Amino acid sequence: MPEHSSTGCIRNLRPTGSRLGAVTGALTSTICDLCEPTSVIACDPSAPFIEHARRKLSDARVSFIVAGVEALPRRDDGFHAVVSGLVLNFLPDPEAALASVRDRLRSGGTVAAYVRDYAEGMEFLRSFWEEAAALDPRATALDEGRRFLLCRRPALTGLFRAVGLAQVETRPQIPTDFATFGDYWAPFLRGTGPAPSYVASLDSPSRELLRERLRRRLHGGSDGRIQLRARAWAVRGVSSFAALPPNKPMKPTRPRRPPRIGQLMGASAVTFRPLRTWEEVDSDASRPHWKGTLFFDGRLNKPVQPKLGSGRKR
Repeated sequence: MPEHSSTGCIRNLRPTGSRLGAVTGALTSTICDLCEPTSVIACDPSAPFIEHARRKLSDARVSFIVAGVEALPRRDDGFHAVVSGLVLNFLPDPEAALASVRDRLRSGGTVAAYVRDYAEGMEFLRSFWEEAAALDPRATALDEGRRFLLCRRPALTGLFRAVGLAQVETRPQIPTDFATFGDYWAPFLRGTGPAPSYVASLDSPSRELLRERLRRRLHGGSDGRIQLRARAWAVRGVSSFAALPPNKPMKPTRPRRPPRIGQLMGASAVTFRPLRTWEEVDSDASRPHWKGTLFFDGRLNKPVQPKLGSGRKR
């Protein structure tokens, strides 16, 4: 996705406040331009990425820190907002990571993120993986649309609610315009991620064959321009918790365990399947939000409220 996509996402995510946390690169620059923060801490686990961002962005308000999600910085009174771009779906445990971020916010602070809609909204990647799989069946296993089920609106909304964030909003961001086929192909040669890594793994003849198949498929208009949909989901939520002080250890996340049969309809983990969740149906904040798969009564075709505690005690 072009770097300017961060601009539209930040405008809709609306992170506000004087002290912001962010990842590095174009996102940090966009935050400085649009949000007018007094200070920003930009984090990335890669020292070379941090060094590159430090050279590219000279702004006295920004501090760059080498830190991964397991060791994010804290402030005594918490951050006003924490923002991430194109990160959540690559984390091994997004829920634990988001809970960690929430604990670094001041009460009323905002956590915001955006991820690519790999399954349905990234036409330029869909074209790539379909042509790659036609030449090499092994490429199917690398397809982000199959791997990153989190990058869907219900899944993102459920994730933010699961860690206790309120006022959760999820919005789509669209558009991509390539002046020539060369503009389309270039990111696959120098970028990071599954698709560029796959291209780098190919020998020269295979790489050229893939390039030619894509060129024939994506022939531009009379002016050579190629217009493809490139949707991202932007999601934000507000914390009602006060930030934990830096010297106070975080409480471990409660381990999940399989629910008893009588509690299946109130399972603690949201199941993202082609079924709705109770959270999506019952959005009234004054009523409980049941996490888990929402079952339907086959005769009445209506939601059946979970009945907890009906299973046999152990």
